[in-house]
Amino acid sequence: MCLLAGCAQLFGLHETSGGPAADASPTSVTMQIQRISVGTTPARTAYDVSQLPANFLVPDSSTAGFTRVKATAAGDTWSAELPEGTPAMEITLGLDLPDPFRRLYALPQRNLKVLYGIYEQPNAPAAPANGALAVTINLPSLIDASESYQLYSVGSWANHGFTPTTDFAVGAGAISATVPFNATLWGNISGRPFTKITSADEVLALRYVGNQLTGAAEFPPFDQSDTTSTIAATMTAVAAAPMDVHVSPTTINQRLAMPTPKGTSLAMNWSLNAAPGSEIANGTGPQLQAAGVALADSGALTVPFGNPFAAKGWKSTFTWATSNARTFTVPGLSNLPATLYCGLNEIAEYAPPLTLDTPAALPVLVSINSMTLATDGQTIAIDPTKPVTLSLVADNSDALFYQFNIYELRVNAAGTALENHVAYVVVTATSMTQVPNDVFETGKTYFIRAHTIKGGYPSFAQGNFWDRNLPYSVGFLDAGVFTVTAL
Repeated sequence: MCLLAGCAQLFGLHETSGGPAADASPTSVTMQIQRISVGTTPARTAYDVSQLPANFLVPDSSTAGFTRVKATAAGDTWSAELPEGTPAMEITLGLDLPDPFRRLYALPQRNLKVLYGIYEQPNAPAAPANGALAVTINLPSLIDASESYQLYSVGSWANHGFTPTTDFAVGAGAISATVPFNATLWGNISGRPFTKITSADEVLALRYVGNQLTGAAEFPPFDQSDTTSTIAATMTAVAAAPMDVHVSPTTINQRLAMPTPKGTSLAMNWSLNAAPGSEIANGTGPQLQAAGVALADSGALTVPFGNPFAAKGWKSTFTWATSNARTFTVPGLSNLPATLYCGLNEIAEYAPPLTLDTPAALPVLVSINSMTLATDGQTIAIDPTKPVTLSLVADNSDALFYQFNIYELRVNAAGTALENHVAYVVVTATSMTQVPNDVFETGKTYFIRAHTIKGGYPSFAQGNFWDRNLPYSVGFLDAGVFTVTAL
């Protein structure tokens, strides 16, 4: 929808105002937003939408488009007096980074409950510009050359890998180092701005041999100072036992060979993590074990692991991530390469024996206005006065719902690489859906990532996205890159 006043009718949209907020009366449609902040434990709160734009899109045959009905906001709920139908709802949630973008929910329910998940410690202040941690870690054994060590902050979601010889010495019984707390030396796990470590966070020291967690230490809670905070902890060894997991590399390879455009680089990996956010079907958390899988492997995974954080409620969460990548050099964007994927992923709580068969359908072809996006580099003419139809064909019908992510490709500030910027997201109950006329802009270059989702939402039939569970499976395809011209 156009953001400028007076342009709704020009682009096939009429604009009306919603009535007063209602408590899901028979004549109103509603969307209620719940925020879940994932730190050391997930915390759910009502999310205030009173300052955020939202509209219900009512089909209007007279304009070959939609009537745009502005939603009324009250607390955590948008509503409008619409006595009939299940109009799609377009919303902006306000905290997306790095790009604010719109979401469209086109579902057969009149009253939706949407979950907004963010990895954060709510209300934490920004990280201090000159902050540092003076760290002492007493170890359960002398440092071996095969070991690596890191700090991991759950809540502020940052990690730092210690450097051998600089931060510790082989043969030592302790690590003593001062680490500046900044984006140069710390990895950003959440993708959000660094925040100050507070006593609500859990700062850990982790020891690995290869990808296996073999030791862990928990620092006492502290509030980080604006200069240097001194912390100390004693590490204990992690008890491990063989896992019992089964996957099928051959089946994955066969399915990922089907989509067009074709991928040319198969990758199959798994990870087992202690996940504070497992209740929202997310495996982010300290890694317990991980490995790649080759096509010739049997798929029987029996390597050892241990979870020293289970008592905290951080469940052992297994993620099976597979993809087939392709590369396309984009002529209109400085001849820089874009890497695109198709894939099948599944996440499940570990309980032996665990078999992951990635049951979600896999999109094999995506179309826009009935034009197939089976090759990269097309020019697509779009009428700027009409809605745009998106559709997908999948290798089977085993999907709970579908999602289309529209990305704009842009050259980065340095002119050295392409970046994917989210332009629009559609959640829909069907494999064919419409988006408003202003989603695609003439002269810009896009690709569409089409998803099929299976599991994970036990109350989907009631329009309830608040409830999440495992296992959860998704298939996805990056359709052909295209540039928009006006029809």
